[in-house]
Amino acid sequence: MEESSMKKITVIVGTAASAIVLLAGGSVYYWSGHSNQNNKNADSVRNISSPKHSTSKMASHSSAISNNILNASGTDYGIRLAGGVGGVFAKPTPMNKIFDRAAALDIVASVPTFNHSKLVSISRKGDDWHVVVLQDGLTSDFDITHYQGILGLIQLTQSGKTTQYGMNIPESYYAPYKEAEQKANAAFSSSISSQQTDVDTISLEEGIALIKKAGSEAASNDSEIISSTDHSITIGSEVGAKGYDKTTLTPNNDGTVHIYQEYGTLDGGTYSILDYMPAKEFNVPR
Repeated sequence: MEESSMKKITVIVGTAASAIVLLAGGSVYYWSGHSNQNNKNADSVRNISSPKHSTSKMASHSSAISNNILNASGTDYGIRLAGGVGGVFAKPTPMNKIFDRAAALDIVASVPTFNHSKLVSISRKGDDWHVVVLQDGLTSDFDITHYQGILGLIQLTQSGKTTQYGMNIPESYYAPYKEAEQKANAAFSSSISSQQTDVDTISLEEGIALIKKAGSEAASNDSEIISSTDHSITIGSEVGAKGYDKTTLTPNNDGTVHIYQEYGTLDGGTYSILDYMPAKEFNVPR
């Protein structure tokens, strides 16, 4: 497999902030394929309607903005603090194709504490919506992204600190793209399975050795395989009193192994990723 293809079949745990939670049990998504181009041209604040959605949908967001002040419509997007799991899937439908401007602003207004914030700008950023608002004198940047299926991510950045929320895409918005995405995922999964037919599954012992070979932090003696998908495995290990790291290893046909390592904590009784320790990726020969 060529290196470019290998990167696309990367096990992912979120965006650059690496602070994604499990949005739904067992749900996985493919994060590559988002356009690298950044369209910085701000969309007109006044032109927030779109012919792609019905009059009834737009009516629900008719009060999304007034005098540059965002007003939540009351639509339930299931917004919650999130943190997550990675996997391999076909590229999802761009979020700025699913949602128009008015809906994107309504989503931001629906994030806790951001109703009645002041809009600074809204623009398309690759496949995502990028919204900047002012609240209590503080500028906040939002990136609204599609994961897979009805699952989305809202990434909030304030003063260099990132907080991530999971969200649900209402069925009325996702329905036009559902069938096409299901077919794309089925075709993609079939392609990956055929490519990996002759690749041997990685054992726990080999996984630990490969982590050391990559020059990364080695898993501890209490390490165990906490999940596996086809030929990929994820090793979990405790670090110190409350630390808990996860390392996912995916073998490739060219004899290399992709290693994705994230650093987390069990503080509070549940696993969460440490936002001040970015995830690391390696490619090493077996």
